Amino acid sequence: MKAKWAKVVSSNILVTRLPPGADVIESLEQVLKEAGIRTATIVSCIGSLRSASFHIAVPADNPVGASYSEPIGVNGPLELLGGQGTVGPDEHGDIFIHLHAVFSDGKGNLRGGHLVKGANPVLITCEITMADLEGAHIERRYDPEVDMAVFDIHKQQG
Repeated sequence: MKAKWAKVVSSNILVTRLPPGADVIESLEQVLKEAGIRTATIVSCIGSLRSASFHIAVPADNPVGASYSEPIGVNGPLELLGGQGTVGPDEHGDIFIHLHAVFSDGKGNLRGGHLVKGANPVLITCEITMADLEGAHIERRYDPEVDMAVFDIHKQQG
């Protein structure tokens, strides 16, 4: 399979701080809408969470042999050590945030995975840096090769 890519024309950087109680993904969706950004990369995401809900890769009977688990919940307080992700519209045109993160509990145990929208409230703060990917067309849609929705990335036309 050939890798798909797009050269970024310019990169406008956006930084935000999410307050206590704000859901990470829902808040980022609102920030991106207000900023008029539809495609981006999440470069850095650090802070703390009251609790976390995430998916991990698990074996599955499909072409790639894997899928995502049911949501896994972890109670806090949790230190959000780092997160990275991709932002683009889904097949309905709505912003979709694909964000993976690693966090530790009060005993230093590490956990992480694909964050679930609406289930990751900020504890103290969450500081996020994103880069606008002008020049790239990124859209999340069903890919029969992997039997799930993933981002399709290619150069913008024109």
